[in-house]
Amino acid sequence: KRELQGVFNLNSRYVDDAIMKAKSVLESCREKDENPSKVIFGGRSLFDKLKKRHINGKAYKKLKQEWQERRKGNLYSRGDRSKKGNLNTRIEIYEYTGYRG
Repeated sequence: KRELQGVFNLNSRYVDDAIMKAKSVLESCREKDENPSKVIFGGRSLFDKLKKRHINGKAYKKLKQEWQERRKGNLYSRGDRSKKGNLNTRIEIYEYTGYRG
């Protein structure tokens, strides 16, 4: 857990959630009799294109950026009832009382 915090510059809550999500993906693969070591976040087809390096320059950079964006597309963060929700991500709704000018 501490190693992940340092590598990805995340606090412990995000690391806990990432570990939980990874365990969920692994369990899902096992239930489907798939090989969990072959899971590629960001898409296998994009990864394979990058791995072949059949393109260069701007096209390669664009493809790599697209793959990285697909890998980073989701935020997974759980709340804790004892802490009144999530300490990293919180949505608060305020009642609009109208303009008083």
